[in-house]
Amino acid sequence: MPDVKPLTSDYLKLWVDSWSQTYPVDHDTLLAKLRDLPHFTIEQMAALVDWKYPPPPLTGRRRVRHERIRGLVEKNSEQAVIDATAATFAEIDDERALKLLTKLSGIWTAIGSTALMAHDPARFTVYDGQASKSLRALNYPAKRDSWIDHLHGCRAVAADTGHSLRTVDHALFTAKGRLTLPGLK
Repeated sequence: MPDVKPLTSDYLKLWVDSWSQTYPVDHDTLLAKLRDLPHFTIEQMAALVDWKYPPPPLTGRRRVRHERIRGLVEKNSEQAVIDATAATFAEIDDERALKLLTKLSGIWTAIGSTALMAHDPARFTVYDGQASKSLRALNYPAKRDSWIDHLHGCRAVAADTGHSLRTVDHALFTAKGRLTLPGLK
């Protein structure tokens, strides 16, 4: 196995700065409206499905996935969503918070982490394959491919760079595993 040279602290900061600036910040408009609410409604949870898996004009498997997940989320009762999200947002244990949320129909790790991040972006990130690929490239690999390890990796990058967790989330997502700076090959 070849030796992996760690990135310098200065380069890591520059990398996060550069990649986070390529993120379309208007994409987060919905999220700002959800921050710190005591609970979410079924309509807000369905909107998070649309945010994570944008609706048509998707085609093929992505369209089917969006429609299936949104349909499952909409099968929950309004009260079940309110109760589950209120309990989740009051939970201090990260893993338990996600577990409470995933008791709802259609809420798996990707959408659950999206809801947690929308509620508290200073504490949570979105569990995303592109971001995980970037974490591995940066040599912040998870011990296992799990949401909690992903979250800890994101928090480590934030701590090492002094950036907010959401800024790190933006950079990891847009870099898609590339170690070079945007615009460079």
